[in-house]
Amino acid sequence: MEKFLAGVAGWREFDEGLVMTAEDDIQIDNMQGVVALHTSQGSKIDLHTVESAKMVIDAPNAHVSLNLKSIHDLSHIHCASAEIIVGEAFSACDIYDQKKGEFFQGPGLDPQLLGQRPLLKVYAAGNLEIKVMSDFEILRRQIMSKMHARKQQNPR
Repeated sequence: MEKFLAGVAGWREFDEGLVMTAEDDIQIDNMQGVVALHTSQGSKIDLHTVESAKMVIDAPNAHVSLNLKSIHDLSHIHCASAEIIVGEAFSACDIYDQKKGEFFQGPGLDPQLLGQRPLLKVYAAGNLEIKVMSDFEILRRQIMSKMHARKQQNPR
């Protein structure tokens, strides 16, 4: 666990890419590249599509929701709860539940390649839920989320 927390604390040393510290909700439509997100608030972090990214999310009091397409390097998420959505043919990286000490075994993941793919380590103090959905379900969910966010911003 100490090694995991040291990896999460590494966001402070990022000297490239996007470093974002927020006290409010965070919503990103398409996240790519090197990204570090930090909040100490009990907010919500919504990442609609995460692909080709290296990320560190240090949000111990926040709920993190993301649609994971791929990562290209060791990445960390430290949060209160998390919902990770992957497609039915997802095989881009391994997902490790730091709290339970186990790897996610999705339908598209070949167990013989474990440790050869990039790794996403997640520590969710509460619930970590990994959902496998069709591409249509994922797109529908993203559209509904955006519509809900717009309604909250512009109530009529």
